[in-house]
Amino acid sequence: MIFNPYDVLTGQPDIELVIASLPAGIRGVYMNEGDVYIIVLNKYLSKVERRCTLTHELAHYFLGHNDDYFETKSYAGACSYSKKEHDAWVWAVDRLVGAQELLYFFGSDHELTVEEIADYLWVTTEVLFFKIQRLVSAGYMGNFLLPKIT
Repeated sequence: MIFNPYDVLTGQPDIELVIASLPAGIRGVYMNEGDVYIIVLNKYLSKVERRCTLTHELAHYFLGHNDDYFETKSYAGACSYSKKEHDAWVWAVDRLVGAQELLYFFGSDHELTVEEIADYLWVTTEVLFFKIQRLVSAGYMGNFLLPKIT
């Protein structure tokens, strides 16, 4: 079943979602103002980018990240890797891309590009690569992506 961050958002009345113009390279921002949590999504994102970015910003909420917004809350891509950003990536990617679903593509005779798999899973290629990297690091995909050495 596909993860829908909007369903999660509707179950959290203390989170306000704002769609606004953000500086170039900033997809989303998470911050809190007292008892209210605010997620701002860049209005220029595609629907897939919005889904992935909203999931990432929800991760900050569920992981209890309430610190300085500029240091840990803005999401501009894979370049920023503070511990909190990494943890938010893991939380989000694990909900957006199921390991079994992804392993199906690599363990079958499908000849799909990464872009086609990302489209099928309704995620960005950035999210897909992060998940693949996690599975390779855990030893689940080594046989599919790494050459065999004899």
